[in-house]
Amino acid sequence: MILASTAAYNGSAVLLAVAARRHSGGSSILLGTVRRAPGFFAISLGILGWVLEIAALTLIPLTLARILNVAGLGLLLGLTRWFLKEPLGRKEVLGVSFIAIGVTAASFAPPRLGEIPPGLTQWLLLLVILGSASVLPYALKAMRRPVGAVIGGTAAGLAYALSGILSKGVADAVQPVVVVLPLRLLTTGTVVFGLLSIATELEALQTGYASVVVPMILAIHTVVPIACAPLLFGESWPAGILPRALLGGGILFALVGTVILSISPSRVPAKQ
Repeated sequence: MILASTAAYNGSAVLLAVAARRHSGGSSILLGTVRRAPGFFAISLGILGWVLEIAALTLIPLTLARILNVAGLGLLLGLTRWFLKEPLGRKEVLGVSFIAIGVTAASFAPPRLGEIPPGLTQWLLLLVILGSASVLPYALKAMRRPVGAVIGGTAAGLAYALSGILSKGVADAVQPVVVVLPLRLLTTGTVVFGLLSIATELEALQTGYASVVVPMILAIHTVVPIACAPLLFGESWPAGILPRALLGGGILFALVGTVILSISPSRVPAKQ
């Protein structure tokens, strides 16, 4: 399910890039995108990916889900080359190779599923830190400061990460017994930051290649939940030096590959 979710997310990213570059202004970029066929299908694919991810998170740890999501970068590069005609050079190939090695290594030693739910203080601290950073582009716009693709991609990645962490909370809240109030609050937070992440990503895709912006988002989308999962959900790394080395090395390789992709020199596409 998580692999199907990854495919849906990457297909959604490419269609979002198409819609973002066709947006001529005059209305909200999110509303303008939804009204166009590519944007509508992009949002639909994104929702499908989210549903599949929620289902997968009831079976596998958040850390492993994030690592497998990063593996979809290979599919993303193929789609951006095919549909968006973006260049595919040595850095892109090298980055995908690093990610493939990392995912393969980590798959042999996945972290153990945690059973400790976060407390209210932990959730609030997470919302203050990540939520504030997620709205940075809009704060800069209010101050009439420029917002580039790097800042937009970083903020979108943080919003996606927060939405993903909240999604894990939703998955935990429905098993084994549904807890209504936390479920409603977590679901609301997931939807709000999910919409924020899409809107911010759309604006970043107007000024940067999808093959650069989306890997940058996925890097943050991966690193932040990996860092938060042990603190919030009690996920534990496997015992033994070799399994730990495989998991740690796999995460490192996956992130290095993502960084290599994110520093591609092809950053500003022509309007499509």
